[in-house]
Amino acid sequence: MKLTNFNYPQVGFKAAQVNIVAMSDNHGNVQNLPQLVGTIDKNKGDIFKKADEKSTLNMFAIAGDFFMNPHKKGYMTKPELSNGDIQANFLQKVVNTVKGIVKNNFDTVYSLGNHCYDGGDEFVFNKLKDEPVKTLVTNVDLEKSPLVTGLMKNHKNIVTSQVYEVQDDKNPNLKHDVMFVGVTIPSLKGKLAKTELYDNCNKKDTQLTEDDLQGTFAVLNKEVEAFKEKHPKGAVVLLSHMGAPISKMIQKNVPNINVILNGHDHTRDNAEQGGTIINSLGKDNEIIKSVNFRFNDDGDLEDVGYNMYITENSAPDKEVKTFLDKNFEEDVKPLVKMHGASELEYSDKIRYANTELTNFLTSTVAEEARKEIPDLASVALQSSYVRGGIKEGSTNLNLLKIFDGIDVESQNLNVGNVKGNQLVDIISKNVKSNLEAPTRNTLIQWSDFQVNRTMIEQIAKGESKNSYADAVKCRNQETGKFENIDLNKDYKVILSNKILSKKDFKEVKDNFESINKNYDDFFRANIKGKNYEVNVDDRVKEQRVL
Repeated sequence: MKLTNFNYPQVGFKAAQVNIVAMSDNHGNVQNLPQLVGTIDKNKGDIFKKADEKSTLNMFAIAGDFFMNPHKKGYMTKPELSNGDIQANFLQKVVNTVKGIVKNNFDTVYSLGNHCYDGGDEFVFNKLKDEPVKTLVTNVDLEKSPLVTGLMKNHKNIVTSQVYEVQDDKNPNLKHDVMFVGVTIPSLKGKLAKTELYDNCNKKDTQLTEDDLQGTFAVLNKEVEAFKEKHPKGAVVLLSHMGAPISKMIQKNVPNINVILNGHDHTRDNAEQGGTIINSLGKDNEIIKSVNFRFNDDGDLEDVGYNMYITENSAPDKEVKTFLDKNFEEDVKPLVKMHGASELEYSDKIRYANTELTNFLTSTVAEEARKEIPDLASVALQSSYVRGGIKEGSTNLNLLKIFDGIDVESQNLNVGNVKGNQLVDIISKNVKSNLEAPTRNTLIQWSDFQVNRTMIEQIAKGESKNSYADAVKCRNQETGKFENIDLNKDYKVILSNKILSKKDFKEVKDNFESINKNYDDFFRANIKGKNYEVNVDDRVKEQRVL
């Protein structure tokens, strides 16, 4: 099999063709789906080669996390609907629109991502059972998953694998076979009530090893070997919401996979390992990728070509754009007016460094919370909870995305007292974890605290004689200046349910009580009270992570 990092030239047509357009990690971003579909339409000639031929299979593959934070509400046009309702409607619209673009020999496959389970397993499977997609649940342990096995009896679109026959272009009695399988990252303890994944655990995905994934390897090998026994020359495509490092582990342990479409780690990388093509699909609809391969006259897989398309280079699809504007008329109107800057940008930098966006968000939440808790010292925000920025003309859809990286229940906030020495310990442990994997073990950003990440790294390496207490300062609310933290003083802070569930907070957890509000509640109340005027002042621009 030959790998090319571009779409191969038009040459004499062989026996059968497979065209796949792939996306992953939509994260509930409905506002830019018209542009994603517009990109598919604009490039359909390259993506779907010889789409009308009977000997061509055309596929749309979604490698997880189309859904995010499904129980959250806050829409202006349809306040009764939740994120999950909206996202399910858009999944159906997008799939059917792409089907209309391709027209013939078309189907859609879907693998679940970790955020698909934000609302629990019952929510996502009850949505997907009615969607026009084949949902691949290859690493679900069916013996321990009554919800999935029950739905499978009446819904043929929830499957462990899906095999497609591609008609040979010359011999009407000859078929070429392609099997699609799909796996989800198994770090989902606590989200699943009636579903069990193989190797389900509490480990962070960056800490998973091959030893942790033996059940996943075994079930994939079983599925692939059964397919290869019937179809020795057939092709296997895996939708992996695992991240590239684990997808590479899968290839090493399940070598008969031809193509892996990888999600979860938000990269755009392409790799070849052991004859398997591993294509990562980015995030937030910024790109799509196409994969094309052919079977020759002998039935062998001959070429695999791929291409990447940047969606911002395409005009929005009119049909999906009309659907968006019609159903969310109030939510797509510009709201925000900026002063001092035109944008507070969202990027992966917020996971490991100082940003004006996280400074503004934590300060805004703290300002609103102090109306009820005047002696509040700081609000903590796990930076991975943030999924969107703010700019001139931001709409309600934009604002709804800001705190969308965590489900509603986990986002609920608690207030309590923590001694200075405990805070230093908590903050330094979080920073050291972040230094190990900056974009995966994300930094906790604090309002009114200044954290010297560089100093903590130097101390951990033995390159500094400072103590960890020297790396943490707290704002004096009267002077506005950062001062050394008092190790014996009690500091009143706000933490989310999710943060409090972490092992590093075990000693202080009992000090906290719920305030029955979340980040969104405080943020939206504050910004609405200011008529959506955003001031990027000196406090927003200050360095809180050094």
